[in-house]
Amino acid sequence: MAWLKDKESRFVLVNEFFAKVCGQSVENIIGKNDYDYWSAEIADTYRKSDIEVMQTRRQKSLEEIIITPEGVKWHETFKSPVFDLKGNVVGTVGFARDITERKESEKKLSELLATTKELADREALLRKITETIRNSLDIEKVKNNLVREVGKTFHADRCFIRLYGPDNFCYPIDAEYLSSPDLKSSQNREYSDEFNKYVRSYLSSKIMIIQDAQDMINDPDVHPTFKEFLIDLDIKSSCAMPIYIDHDLIGVFVAQYTRKKVYMDEDFIGLLKTISTQAGIALHQAKLYNTVAKIAEQERLLKEVFYVCKSNLEIDEILNVIFKKMSSLFGAQRITLVDVKGLYGEGELFYEFTESPDVKRLGDIDKNDWDTLCEYWKTQLHAGVQQVVINNIAKYDGFPYEVKKVFESLDIKSLVGFLMKTSENTLGVLFLYVYHTPKFWTEAEIGAIQTIKEHISIMMWEKKLYNKEQFLTNISHELKTPVAIINSYTEALINRDTHKSEMSEKFLKVIKSNIDRITNIIDDLLYLTSFENDAKNENIDFSLEELGCIAESAIELCRVQAGFKNINIHYECEKPVYANVNSLLIQQALVNLINNAVKYSGENSEIHISVTSRDKDALISVKDNGIGIPESEFKNIFQRFYCIDRSHSRETGGSGLGLSIVEKVVEIHDGHIELNSKVGEGSNFTICLPLASKES
Repeated sequence: MAWLKDKESRFVLVNEFFAKVCGQSVENIIGKNDYDYWSAEIADTYRKSDIEVMQTRRQKSLEEIIITPEGVKWHETFKSPVFDLKGNVVGTVGFARDITERKESEKKLSELLATTKELADREALLRKITETIRNSLDIEKVKNNLVREVGKTFHADRCFIRLYGPDNFCYPIDAEYLSSPDLKSSQNREYSDEFNKYVRSYLSSKIMIIQDAQDMINDPDVHPTFKEFLIDLDIKSSCAMPIYIDHDLIGVFVAQYTRKKVYMDEDFIGLLKTISTQAGIALHQAKLYNTVAKIAEQERLLKEVFYVCKSNLEIDEILNVIFKKMSSLFGAQRITLVDVKGLYGEGELFYEFTESPDVKRLGDIDKNDWDTLCEYWKTQLHAGVQQVVINNIAKYDGFPYEVKKVFESLDIKSLVGFLMKTSENTLGVLFLYVYHTPKFWTEAEIGAIQTIKEHISIMMWEKKLYNKEQFLTNISHELKTPVAIINSYTEALINRDTHKSEMSEKFLKVIKSNIDRITNIIDDLLYLTSFENDAKNENIDFSLEELGCIAESAIELCRVQAGFKNINIHYECEKPVYANVNSLLIQQALVNLINNAVKYSGENSEIHISVTSRDKDALISVKDNGIGIPESEFKNIFQRFYCIDRSHSRETGGSGLGLSIVEKVVEIHDGHIELNSKVGEGSNFTICLPLASKES
């Protein structure tokens, strides 16, 4: 095509081909302009290029679209200014050739390159995400890496993973990505059983694609709980991909859009599906690794349990070591051992372990709640229940309302309980509690806990038998010695031909002394047993007492014995100190401590007794300058019949029960005993009791 225009862009001359494109004759085109044949938008473009050529006085080439009767055509146009003889610009001349075929080829090539680049980009993206989620064998890292990478890559507002367990168990959502901190978290809402069943049922057969959430909200066939979910989290569009391992649905991966609706085409969905498949492989590998690691850890724990149960540690020390490792391995924030005293006795909290400061202890709950729990577990034991496994207490219907209410008040989500027996001897019930979020207990975990429980049961029964045997051995020894002395001196008196009154009197004094010792042992045993039973049956009366008065009465009871060794007893009490106590029991405990101080102190020595307060404690101290106690013996001296030096005990006539009585008295007053002692320098026993005010 060729044409000549004046300064106003009116056609002065055109060729036949130009006229044909315009659908006009050459004569009809002369004197007209582009606005007569093209749209205003195209004509404006032509006019601007004409002006530019005339103003710059330079040639210009450009590619232009021309609308012809045959359709849209691309032309390559060359425009030049036209000058008169004086060099003035008087118009433009133009030439154009059809390049439509070339432009279409270029377009196809560009589309091909774009598709190739898009495929390459997606391949690179998939490779990056796959490497990210599969570079760790830690399940938590795999989940967190996946939601973060997919969320950022697909510009999703919210991404999360929820895993499923056997028997429709749904784990809490613990891996989530939020594009902005002001978005509502999916972790902070409750998901009903109906919701979980609806989603799992849907995902078992297909992918859940929501292009427009409002359509689902308006759909009467959609479950109401799912509509609430969409509204609550302000979802506009969403894609939920099922995660499979060996054709088993193990979870769901979700990408959500809350700010605007997003159209998810087949490529988008296909890529997410591939990522979901890779996530399943990564989670499966991590699960296998964790299972192997956990089995190895359980094997190590079982070996440690076996050896520690055979050690010489006390039961409390053994349980502390075992429960600490169990807490870490099984994710239980608290482990308790309840001594049920047989199926018909009173339940007692024998031992409790927790290292979590935010966990409420069973020992601190209301007595009525404690009785409710004990009564329920005893009925279960009566029914022959050997173990209880509850993955989610909130959804467990087997508890009475009162029991469930107690667990909810303690924020307990899951538990397992095992009856501890040896032969026909019931020792108690072992409980592992999980707080804050439910836990699915696996068969491997249950089996490992069963084995540990059996080791603990055997250990406790052996220790119990040993303690009984030790008690019988000690009491037999304590009674045998004075009986043997009495027997030998009695035989000597019977077999003597002549009885010198002086010698007879000496023998009779020895006999009397040993009879007194036997009497002391029997009296102390009866006393100890009596008030232990009273404490269990809550038959002990407490009242607000001034401890100084009790201390003074105890001192008076011991002055005669102290006087035999010329020992001075010094008493100090600067101000009245009050506590809720049984005055007779506290008096007896003090008498025992003072008598011990007298027995183990030398003649002409001193004993210091003081009544003070410290923070929330009322303190009664008995300090002597006697023989002292080795630090290694501190934990043993409160045991029944335990004597550091038996020969000295026989000389002083002690029963071996005095400190045991002191310890029990202090225990039932919710107090404790502090001991400071050095060999050769003396001992200081301090009874610490909860302080009370006179007004209370």
